Amino acid sequence: MNILKITKADLNDANEYVGTSNVSNFDGNIELAADLGTVLFSGFLRATGRIVALAGSGIEAGSGIEAGWGIKAGWDIKAGEGLGIFAGLNVGLTLWATLAKVIAKVKPTNLVSGHWVEPNANDDKAGVA
Repeated sequence: MNILKITKADLNDANEYVGTSNVSNFDGNIELAADLGTVLFSGFLRATGRIVALAGSGIEAGSGIEAGWGIKAGWDIKAGEGLGIFAGLNVGLTLWATLAKVIAKVKPTNLVSGHWVEPNANDDKAGVA
């Protein structure tokens, strides 16, 4: 599976993603490096696999956030006003509790699909690791 690793070099001074890869419909996993703060995406953030923001990084998208598997952020996960966050879109019900997790310190207010859990020491063993 393809893995897009977003680093400080992919962000402008306002912490907005300005990289060359299309993150509105990425075929694979998206990983945000550690200690980036909240990374802003102007439109959709969508991946067929996982979306992971390492410790000290968070996700904020102007439109919705969708992942075929789970979503994990060291900080917070936010979608635009009135838009949803969807995790586990490619996960069967038998694996839902393991792979459709949304892991963040605070439950996203607009979580539509997936189930929120607080971070713990076992997160790296979960479906979003």
